[in-house]
Amino acid sequence: MMPFVEKANGRFEFRGAYGDRLVPKAQRWRWDPDARCWWTDRLERAVPLLEYAKGAAEDEIAAFVADREHAEERAEASRATSADIDVPCPDGLAYLPFQLAGIRYALTTRTGNALIADEMGLGKTIQALGVVNVDETIRTVLVICPNTVKLNWRRECKKWLVRPSIVLVWGAGMRIVPVDGPEGTVVVHIANWDILSRRVDSFDALRADLVILDESQRMKNPNASRTRAALAIAEDAARVLCLTGTPVLNRPEELWTTVHLLDAAHWPQREDFEREHCRVFVDRWGHYKADGTSHLDGLSDKLRGTIMVRRRKADVLAELPQKRRQVVELDPSNYQLTIEREAKALGDARRNMSDARERLHAIDAARNREQYADAMRELSGVRMSEIAEISRARHETALAKVQDVIRFVGDCLEAEPKVVVFAHHRDVHAQISAGLRTHGVVGILGGDKIEDREEAVGAFQNDPAVRVFVGSTTAAGIGITLTAARCVVFAELDWTPANMTQAEDRTHRIGQTGSVSVYHLVVDGSIDAMLASALVEKQAVIDAAVGDVPPDESPTVTLGLEG
Repeated sequence: MMPFVEKANGRFEFRGAYGDRLVPKAQRWRWDPDARCWWTDRLERAVPLLEYAKGAAEDEIAAFVADREHAEERAEASRATSADIDVPCPDGLAYLPFQLAGIRYALTTRTGNALIADEMGLGKTIQALGVVNVDETIRTVLVICPNTVKLNWRRECKKWLVRPSIVLVWGAGMRIVPVDGPEGTVVVHIANWDILSRRVDSFDALRADLVILDESQRMKNPNASRTRAALAIAEDAARVLCLTGTPVLNRPEELWTTVHLLDAAHWPQREDFEREHCRVFVDRWGHYKADGTSHLDGLSDKLRGTIMVRRRKADVLAELPQKRRQVVELDPSNYQLTIEREAKALGDARRNMSDARERLHAIDAARNREQYADAMRELSGVRMSEIAEISRARHETALAKVQDVIRFVGDCLEAEPKVVVFAHHRDVHAQISAGLRTHGVVGILGGDKIEDREEAVGAFQNDPAVRVFVGSTTAAGIGITLTAARCVVFAELDWTPANMTQAEDRTHRIGQTGSVSVYHLVVDGSIDAMLASALVEKQAVIDAAVGDVPPDESPTVTLGLEG
């Protein structure tokens, strides 16, 4: 019997004589005693047996080899700013050249899946809909996106889809059902991440040909219920597109779920990914950790060579300069009381956490499992309590800064027609808005209705009398355009650098022709002042992970004093 490899039962199966067993065994194939064959479901283990493959197995393995051999060419395509491709487009509209290149990349990946990771404001939604326009086999589309941009997706679908379409927006209290349109019609279902895990069976019943996961960095935790729900829904789709301007929020390990979903053959094992790119180590308590970074240039190259298309604004919009960030340090003498409270809260937190860890370590060394569980709960409680105390101290400082923020924004308005201000706490937001009301203020907070959000954005963008936009960093940080302003002021800082970048990019989008100045108002000696440096360091890691800058180059921050 001549040995051969075939594709059967969703796997590669090797069949041959007893003497041929060492061939698959050497590649760590498994033996199935019931089927009397060796098998593997991992393409990279099937590659060495290409000479034995036939039929569908030969085609699939050969395509994988060819794709791997053209990784450098794919990497160049992931940076392309133009492409010779015919993409149907509605009358009166046109794709920008780099958007055509993004559509072409997404259509030509080995799996048909792609990570569209262009910087904020470069039209990832338009590129995803361009894929729908080209691939006429796509009849049902499921879009999972933040709640605040559901109506934006509906608007863009109606604007850019060339085929007749039915666009349905689903909410938490609605019964999600499949819909069949007339021949040639594309049905688009739009829902938000928040209801995904609660309605997974309903979404799965849609049997989408294309699943679009907008702001896909929300899948960073593979154990989260919404991540598991997204994977369950996407696994049967012919195509999956993940859209995000910030594929890495803090650490490369957060990419794993996305890359494995999009191309499991090139990214088969989490352990390999972590070992290669996440600086795996064991902490002093013997716990396995993979939250470091290593070989970021290699990670970027492999991402681009397999699934990721990413362009920066500087690459595609030469007339749009980079943002300029400046940390404005306020005089600490005016905030002595609040700074002392912050220092006390931070000092107490460090001492209490240290004491709790030392107790945990001692109990662990004594191998007392019952006390260890109690100590773990104690440590968790201490951590939550200290975080709450630090947050209260930061909140007090933010309230104390309000008048300086108002004055600073007033100074900016002497030179700029409009200014965007970001804050975190509702009372800080309210006081800033009240203090600037004479300049014409609109804003967005968490919980605002989508219609109210759009009205506020429309007024700020189009009404010269509305000169100030005050928004929550998280609620107003995605899905809206504020290009009427070229000046952004952060009254409070967020713990996550990607949230800050997303908020900045509300003004730094398509249509912005001037440079954008970003000011972080911090009190010297405060937690926010320390946080500003940490955020910049994390942004350097994130930029390197996705190939925006070499790993040894860090963004610079200018320290200044404003009177």
